[in-house]
Parts: sequence; C-alpha cells; structure tokens
Amino acid sequence: MVLAAEALTVMRGRKPVLQDVDLTVNRGQFCAILGPNGAGKTTLLRAFLGFICPSAGQISIDGHNLSQLSRRELARLLALVPQEHRGVFPYTVREMVLMGRNPHLDHGKCRESDALAVERALVQVGLEGFAQRSYLHLSGGEKQLVFIARALAQEAMYLLLDEPTSHLDYRNQQQVLSVIKGMTRQGTGVLVALHDPNLALQYADHSILLKGGRVLAAGPPEKVLSAENLSELYGLEIRVSSAGGRPFVVPSA
Repeated sequence: MVLAAEALTVMRGRKPVLQDVDLTVNRGQFCAILGPNGAGKTTLLRAFLGFICPSAGQISIDGHNLSQLSRRELARLLALVPQEHRGVFPYTVREMVLMGRNPHLDHGKCRESDALAVERALVQVGLEGFAQRSYLHLSGGEKQLVFIARALAQEAMYLLLDEPTSHLDYRNQQQVLSVIKGMTRQGTGVLVALHDPNLALQYADHSILLKGGRVLAAGPPEKVLSAENLSELYGLEIRVSSAGGRPFVVPSA
C-alpha cells in the first residue's frame, strides 16, 4: 500500500502554497519533509489528511483517491500527531489514548479488543505507569508520547507528524523519534515535518526538501541533504561533515 501525492497544488487565494508536488510514502518508510518556515510543510500534511482541498492534482492511498473515502475510512488509514496540544479537560492518559480507537468503536462502545489496543500502545511508548495520570500534568515530551500512543491504538497504516520535536529537549527528541522509527519496523508509513536536518539524517529513509511550495530535491537523506541543497534551501552557507562514518550538518562559521 502506498500513500501518494501527484502534481499536488494548493492555492491560498491567488497565491500557490504548494505547486506540482509529487510525493510517495511506502509502508514501513520514514519520510522526512524539511524546509524553512512558510515552505508548505504543514499545508502538505493537512492536504494529506483531507483538511484542505487541492486546487489541482490528487492524493491517493493504494490508488484510491482520498476524496472518495469517508472520514471514518480515512481515520483507519491515517493518524495525526500534532505539533502541540494544549488540553483543557483533565482526561487521564488512558482516556486520551482510547480516543484513538474511535474509528473502530461499535456504536461508541469500548470492547475488550479496544482496551487491549490501548494497553499495548501505552507499553510500546513506555507510558504504562502513567495510565491514570492527568494529561494536563505531563511534560511536553510525555504529551507527545501520549499522542503517538493514541496513533498506535488507532492502528492506522500511516502516521503524519507536524514538527513533533520542535518544543522538546534533546533527550525527548531522541525518545520520540526512536518510538516513531520503531513503528516503521512494524510496517507503519511515517511522514514527518522536521526542522533539524541532523534528525532526518539520523532517522529518515527518505527526505523531501520543500522551498516556496515546490520540491527542491527528494531521495535518500545522505544524498538529498547535501551542503549545496541545504544552503539553497535555507539561504545560508551550510557544510556537511562526518563523524564515525555518519554525516552531520553545521552552518559555516
């Protein structure tokens, strides 16, 4: 099964936000989108989720046009982890994760299989000891893990994430992305917007560089995240070095 955008164009008034974007995400693949603020990363994710109607082109899952699927069908295929979530109600962590089962509930009734899916998800992200805690009292990293657990409980084929590490410290960045990478090993396709090229080099199988709503380059991170491409993408001189046989990105002094 493949999640794909073909010649995708999204307009805001008369201004194109995305132009002729081609993108493919396979099951079990970690695909990172990189680009400066305003490049169209969030718009692309919202289009994949059906929140934005394309002006041209199409998005499909296994050849089926997204527009032909119901919201319930979409929720069984696609799960979202937002950049930031500020809770209002004091739901427990277990209740938050259970919300991911909504596409599968039988007339709103929670069955044993739903409860088991929630417990499995909590264990996978290491939050089984947090199940009865209030979501409102968690740290930023813990809240991100709750949303990843909710996506796991949703059992969607594809996971979309909008800058999930932007408000996290280094340790929590690594923990969150390690959990996400583990999901790809179980067959989940991942499409994630990132700011840090080094995180893409560390975790991604495929990278897409967006600039001004267009694809500047796409392919394996070690080839796409070159000094030339990144310098053009961000408008500053960047060099790519290596340590221990692994590339890393630094701005030139």
